[in-house]
Amino acid sequence: SVSTSLSAAEKITSAFGVKLGQILSSQMIKTSELAFTDEGDDTYSFSPDKKFRSFSTYMIKITPKTRKIYSISAKGKFYSDPTCEEEQALIMAVIKKKYEEVNELSSLLSRLNYSNLKIITQGNRRSVATICRGLYDEILTIVYSDSKLAELAENERIEIELESSKVDSSGL
Repeated sequence: SVSTSLSAAEKITSAFGVKLGQILSSQMIKTSELAFTDEGDDTYSFSPDKKFRSFSTYMIKITPKTRKIYSISAKGKFYSDPTCEEEQALIMAVIKKKYEEVNELSSLLSRLNYSNLKIITQGNRRSVATICRGLYDEILTIVYSDSKLAELAENERIEIELESSKVDSSGL
């Protein structure tokens, strides 16, 4: 059964020493810097204790009010397509060994052979590895996310907009 096999495998809870759902602490802020804010989306770059060989840039996204981490990502640059694809395959093999895949969509996408997109999903937690092909290089990105916390972030952003009276509702 799914619950039996899930207990044997790890659950998607953290990456690079950072936990999904963890509140951004002042200790983390010392090692993190606000990278950018996109539509109220606080994204911080950080230097993890647990780095992985392929990645040079690490980011976390937090909910704007409760400051909970809902996305952890890492990016690495490659100068050849085969090298990037080989590294993605290695990362996905490690992730599949560590986390049991329990979502139909993940296996469906794999069967359709989207070579630039690999997904493992457990309930509301997901790990996605993508390759973005550029003119001179390839970018390998991995994102660990929690859809319930991402929804909370969106709701908090809307609350902030409404509370700050930025929204003129007279035209609606």
